[in-house]
Amino acid sequence: MRFLPFYSHFIAGNSLKHALNIQKKLQQKNVGTIFDFAVENPSKIKRNINQIFLQINHSNSSFIALKLSALGINNPSQCFNLIDQFHQENIKKKYPNKFLIDAENNDIQNSIYEVSNYALDTHNTPLKKYFYKTIQMYRKDSISTLSKDIDYFMPKDKYAVKLVRGAYIKTDKQFICSSKEETDNQYNLAINELFSSLFYFPNNEIMFATHNKDSYNQALSYLKSHPYLIPNISFATLLGMGDTICFDNSQVIQKYKYVPYGPFWETTPYLFRRLIENIEIIKHVL
Repeated sequence: MRFLPFYSHFIAGNSLKHALNIQKKLQQKNVGTIFDFAVENPSKIKRNINQIFLQINHSNSSFIALKLSALGINNPSQCFNLIDQFHQENIKKKYPNKFLIDAENNDIQNSIYEVSNYALDTHNTPLKKYFYKTIQMYRKDSISTLSKDIDYFMPKDKYAVKLVRGAYIKTDKQFICSSKEETDNQYNLAINELFSSLFYFPNNEIMFATHNKDSYNQALSYLKSHPYLIPNISFATLLGMGDTICFDNSQVIQKYKYVPYGPFWETTPYLFRRLIENIEIIKHVL
């Protein structure tokens, strides 16, 4: 199945080995890797947890995406324990990784925020950011969430945030902006707010996960004017998307590719979201 064109365009394969092969190719282009075991079902929770430990032990100075839907988010205290375990295993390494706690559908998003806030508050330090919280900028409450985070985490130098637009359009319709333009405006407003806050609290970190050229160029222009912030900023795009941003030869900027993998049938929710977003691309891939 992994050799089907529409599948291999967006998903590395069914095992970590396939993701590691993609990583080697990305390293040749000075692009980092975000490993994602793209399963969103906790029915095989022990296997899902073991995959995170495999990623920790087989990667260095990379990012690891955590999908809490696959790790038992219905029990936040259990997720607190897992966060602690992942962190303890990770900091044993000479070159530890960082974790991106993914945002997901609205039914579990408040619990994900609860776990994310715990991870940032407990394990991030002024000198080291190990966990990133994800905010979906298509949500109506995203600017409010971001503002509260800035007020609470940034003065403590513990904030690490990944900004995305959001992909759960079908399930979260009533909670998201009414138009793409409104979402774009919120994303770009968040860029302004974060950079303004970084000027006062420069020891925090931001990942802009976007395929939108306008948003990318806006963030890039801030960095060109304030190059001392470059170590605090990174950009991310998904496998099969946003290559003009990822491979635009801005060598000084930190770039990452989100590399999902996993059993074919269990990664179909992720794959279907990509298909919906990329109908025109798929016509050319097939």
